[in-house]
Amino acid sequence: MPGETAHGTHAEAAALAEEILADAELNRIPLANITMKCARLARITGNEDALKWFQCEIGGYPSPLDDLSFRLGLAAGRSVSGTENQENGPKIWTGSIPAIEVSISTLRQELSTLNLPSLSLAEGESSGPFHVPGLSLTGIVNSVLQRRREILAQVSRDAAILARVRASVYRWALETYHVLRFGSTPSDAFQTARTLVETHLGAISADALQKFVAAQQRALSGSPEEWSQALVSLRRLLKTVADVLYTPTDTVIDGHPLHDENYINRLWQFVKERTRGDQAAILAAEVQFIGQRIDALYDLTNKGTHDAVGRTEVDLAVVHIYLLVADLLSLLSPDELGRLAQAPAAFGSNGGMAPKASG
Repeated sequence: MPGETAHGTHAEAAALAEEILADAELNRIPLANITMKCARLARITGNEDALKWFQCEIGGYPSPLDDLSFRLGLAAGRSVSGTENQENGPKIWTGSIPAIEVSISTLRQELSTLNLPSLSLAEGESSGPFHVPGLSLTGIVNSVLQRRREILAQVSRDAAILARVRASVYRWALETYHVLRFGSTPSDAFQTARTLVETHLGAISADALQKFVAAQQRALSGSPEEWSQALVSLRRLLKTVADVLYTPTDTVIDGHPLHDENYINRLWQFVKERTRGDQAAILAAEVQFIGQRIDALYDLTNKGTHDAVGRTEVDLAVVHIYLLVADLLSLLSPDELGRLAQAPAAFGSNGGMAPKASG
């Protein structure tokens, strides 16, 4: 199912983000390898700008630089010091992370073998081991020292670039991890509600589930007319659920008629008889709010003010209905759900079953 695929992808992305953070914090692998993992994470999460950035870091920045690559390089900390006020603006270092890491490693190896010659001659020696015809010992020493200074300067520069890029990569991975971790909470909650609805609503009422599917399909459309029909499907869905959970009656309770057309009142009464205290107040208010919201949105579309109802409003209405129906179904015991699936009947006081209270 698409929902299960999305849920699996989200879990994969969250696990990868956590792995990247551990790699960076514990210095387990080179920055080039960390960046490769970041590129995968950016691809999984659909972050195209981040993917472009990591591709530049892995393979080097393009020449000539395009505007996006240049801005990404600046943001990553690759600016060349002292070029901020130069003509044509600041410059950035464009070498790839692997190339910079290899360069630092090579230079450090050279530095480890670049030793000064002996400054004294053993007795009987006419020249030292670093004797070069035409070059004095002083010249050799100066040459070695100069090369050491050059290496140290280049290593220092490259290490500084890598440190800034590493900080930027870590910051991006941390922010992505937090987003994924936060996002998993509502996603998991909605997935739980969705499973409950899809497992039991279809068994209780195939017609109700069909209305849900129709509403979802119409919500995906770019047509205001289809959005209006989606709201019609949602209203019919609520009524079908009310018919199953609390059949119409001529009874009026606390001034609320429970006739066929008063499906919101019937759902409200079902909640009131099934719950007590704060839970009753919360769920009853939720039923009232969502019912009135659906009616208000539908009325707006009927008045021709299509621009007042957009895709977002319809999408949110579908989500609200999902969660509400899940809440309502959760008030039934497993045995009741089983019996209702076998022979749909009302569970309100008017249906002959004693109200089930939960505190």
